Amino acid sequence: MNWKNITLQQFQQISIINADEELDEADKLLFIISILYDKTDYQLGRISTTKLKRLINSVNNIFTSEINIKQKNRFGIYKLNYDIASIRFGQYVELSYFIQQDSTQKAHNILASIAAPLFFKNDSKNHSKISNYFLKQPITNVLGSIKTLLDALQSFNENYKGLFDSGIVDDNVDSIHPFNKYYGWIYSATLIKEHEGITLEQAFNLPVRQALNALAYLKSKGLYEEEQLKKQYANN
Repeated sequence: MNWKNITLQQFQQISIINADEELDEADKLLFIISILYDKTDYQLGRISTTKLKRLINSVNNIFTSEINIKQKNRFGIYKLNYDIASIRFGQYVELSYFIQQDSTQKAHNILASIAAPLFFKNDSKNHSKISNYFLKQPITNVLGSIKTLLDALQSFNENYKGLFDSGIVDDNVDSIHPFNKYYGWIYSATLIKEHEGITLEQAFNLPVRQALNALAYLKSKGLYEEEQLKKQYANN
């Protein structure tokens, strides 16, 4: 057993166990053995002390060893697209939604947002099926691919700094207003829909640059109109 044998789903379960402050270290270790070696509590209780020690040593060896992550361009029949500028606005929204949560626990959803079967384009309708596939993939490949994706997304977002700084925040500048957190992207897509004169579904299917450029224009237009109203008010 080594890092390559551990799936994303197992890694997620182990992360939850390690974060549980109510469990002592011995219980955590037994739970982890149960996950990695597919053992029930009953089975663990019946194995010999010698075998249990071997399993404990195996787990300790894994978690004290370096995890060598590797970026993959393809997982089985699914190819990954790290070129953020070429994805749909809907994919970008999916990425933004899942990344603002725990990137480890949502890694399967994040990768599914940029994945598509060979010779086909990404279709959000298949997101659930594809994300379940990534749960069974080696954590080494998943983490490497997530890192590449996050780096690509950060680089792309540099072109749109401040775009979504709507001002709808509370006294803590680091917090996000609940409306923005849960409905911000729907609101943005609705603005694009009205600006482009298309349906909401068509708005989500726009190339991401076209959609974000439209939002940048609408934001600048709003600021300009606000400025003009202030000048008019001052003159009056």
